[in-house]
Amino acid sequence: MLEAFLRSWAPEGDPSRVEPAARERLAAALRSIVAQGRAQWPDVTLAPDDLAVDVARRIPSDAADPAAEVERLRAADVYLACALGRGDAAAVRIFEREYVPLLRGVLGKRALPDHLLDDVQQSLREYILVGTHERPGRIHDYRGDGPLRNWLVISAVRMATRAAKRQTPQGEDPEHVAADLLGDAEVELIERRYDGQLDDACAHALQSLPDRERTLLRMQALDGATIDQIGTLYGVHRATAARWIARAKTTIRADARTFLIEQRGLPPEAADAVLELPERQLDVSVSRLLRRSDG
Repeated sequence: MLEAFLRSWAPEGDPSRVEPAARERLAAALRSIVAQGRAQWPDVTLAPDDLAVDVARRIPSDAADPAAEVERLRAADVYLACALGRGDAAAVRIFEREYVPLLRGVLGKRALPDHLLDDVQQSLREYILVGTHERPGRIHDYRGDGPLRNWLVISAVRMATRAAKRQTPQGEDPEHVAADLLGDAEVELIERRYDGQLDDACAHALQSLPDRERTLLRMQALDGATIDQIGTLYGVHRATAARWIARAKTTIRADARTFLIEQRGLPPEAADAVLELPERQLDVSVSRLLRRSDG
């Protein structure tokens, strides 16, 4: 299981940089995820090596201490999410039994007409579990640093918010319609967004981002450069350029989350929601801040 993790975590790097003591911790952390997952979800079948590969994809490839990164994951939730991502039948049954009623409750608030609510509910499983030819199901985006329940609710909120916006009559504020749909807890999250929390957190994160990463984001967001063009400019494969940009965005998200928790006093779940709730809002915020810095 450890070797499967290392091969997936550092496919182009040198997994030997993980010291022996850290390897022991890493192996123990992986075994713990399997043990906790099987204890909570005994009907779910997930091969340890498959779990290790999926966990590795959730860990930054440049993490200085991958063992610590794995140790902080919510083990049972990650186990179930990995099984869902692989289409395990028992995991899907658990999703239907444990989570679909919860998500229906989120979607069943008063803003959407009945026929649209039915359409959204039918699309929800595909959105989360199946995906499209262009993009896998959103369950693969679950990183494991917060409760799976909260993450699933936020995913449902995203879908419902988009549906509410499409149904908003001309002249109405779509965020107000979405707020009616989502209820008090989600309204609070949207209000935090309006308070400028996301821009403040991203601005703080951008200040500490290395120059190359800022340049990469600026090239993509402001100049419209493609991954292939960036790779050519830096003399690297497009996959390497894509990883650089993904790493920069991951760094911004992590630093912004720390800022919201430590400087603004938000609970971790609220900080996650500010960063995760608005579709593409983090990219929009970063682009806006980069444009301001160029002005």
